[in-house]
Amino acid sequence: RAHANGYYAGFVDAVRLIWRLARALGFAEGQRKLARDLAAANRAFLTEHARALAAAVDPTPRESIMERAARNRARLRKAGVIA
Repeated sequence: RAHANGYYAGFVDAVRLIWRLARALGFAEGQRKLARDLAAANRAFLTEHARALAAAVDPTPRESIMERAARNRARLRKAGVIA
């Protein structure tokens, strides 16, 4: 018999039966545990990565580019390079 989505209904039934057997044998729980462990490891990696990036940022305060430009213009004026 044909299934509504085009699959042969026997195939769908077989897959459901296999999944029920696998669940009974603990396979599904193992897969869920693996997925949870992978998600936790990924979160830990991303947290560590974010921490490393934050530590790599130089906290030294920098002067504003406008202040630097004004100071450079004043220096050039004093030297007679610009009016």
